[in-house]
Amino acid sequence: MNRREFVALVGVGGAMACAPEILATATDQEMTPAQAADGFVKVTGITLKELEAKGSFLDKKSPVGSLLLIWEKKAKKISAVNPTCTHEGCTVKWDTGAQILACPCHPGKFTATGVVTNKPPKRNLTTYQVKVEKDVIFVKKA
Repeated sequence: MNRREFVALVGVGGAMACAPEILATATDQEMTPAQAADGFVKVTGITLKELEAKGSFLDKKSPVGSLLLIWEKKAKKISAVNPTCTHEGCTVKWDTGAQILACPCHPGKFTATGVVTNKPPKRNLTTYQVKVEKDVIFVKKA
């Protein structure tokens, strides 16, 4: 075996030995176990029926980030927003009676879809796309 054959053999062998680790790392960065190929992530801790009864659900540690699900009773749909106020960073709360998201730190208010209706916030809340399969709720960044 000459030097060129030896270097080629060692190089290919080393690459093959590292391939499983490289592929596993790349896969971990692309998709979490709860994430589907379409990018949607299953919401844990609540079902559609429970959300309809409760009105809202907050998950500060969701795989997509802080998440507030809101059941819009009249429209019969779910809105999903990041509940972190864009003004001071407080967590907004859903007021079922007024059908509005209100910040406890100032008079800022948002619609269920995260649109500012009362300042001081100048930017809308971050929103998520929602899909429902049977009684299971899925979200992904919009």
